[in-house]
Amino acid sequence: MDIKSIRLRNFKGFKDATLPLKPLTVLLGPNHAGKSCFGQALVALSKSNASKGTLSLKFDTTSSVEFGSYSDLVHVGSSDQPVMIELGLTSGKVVLAFGKENKPAGINDLDLESIKYDIFLKNTPIAELSASKDILAGELKRYNESGWTVNVANSVVHDYQLSFTGIIINSASEIPETVVSVHKAVPEFNELIARYIASFLKDISYLRPDRHKPERSHANNPSATASIDDWGDGTDSFIHKNRDSMVDVFFFPPPSSDKEKTQKILSEYSQYKTEE
Repeated sequence: MDIKSIRLRNFKGFKDATLPLKPLTVLLGPNHAGKSCFGQALVALSKSNASKGTLSLKFDTTSSVEFGSYSDLVHVGSSDQPVMIELGLTSGKVVLAFGKENKPAGINDLDLESIKYDIFLKNTPIAELSASKDILAGELKRYNESGWTVNVANSVVHDYQLSFTGIIINSASEIPETVVSVHKAVPEFNELIARYIASFLKDISYLRPDRHKPERSHANNPSATASIDDWGDGTDSFIHKNRDSMVDVFFFPPPSSDKEKTQKILSEYSQYKTEE
């Protein structure tokens, strides 16, 4: 499966907007048009998924992505509805809903409140992992800090206590508390959906569009890690430590008014891979 699109609902300036994703996706538009929203939504999921608890869109002010409270993030006029991020997959979708004005007790502002998934498995690479199923569908709705109502493929609805690390379910127990396997509570959710999305989110990197006054010189810090964070810090050390490395350079061809030629250029670019 691949992530083919991202859809935002009740998210900042968007009531409902979908962005198809390609190997190279470039957004052009005036300031404050909402271009950054799609990237920030994915980065927020990535950062939250790396945490120890359940997914949340709540971050402190030191984070490179910070939305404030639910009332700051939700689209104007949609305060009675959750903020939703939908990941469109090759053969289906996963919808993550966060916060709402009248949230259940024990749930913090902008915490994950529901997961809804609908995956068509037939003729996909993951079909062999599913036992005699063509469609994997279900919904998990949260009603308190760890309590979830689980409805899998319109079967009998059960209540479970679920423990998450990001989007992956670690453990499950029935109510009253009797430990059960995660597979019994949410069949194949971890194997076919959660682990794939977690892997995708792990690979996301982000560089904030901040503008800093350039410095004329930088102090050499041999102990600095050769990595660049979301704020761009570490760029000088990274360049210095890799100053003798060979770098593959790809120059994008100039634009053309010829539609067929442009489509050919984009097709070739999408298949471009650097050789090590």
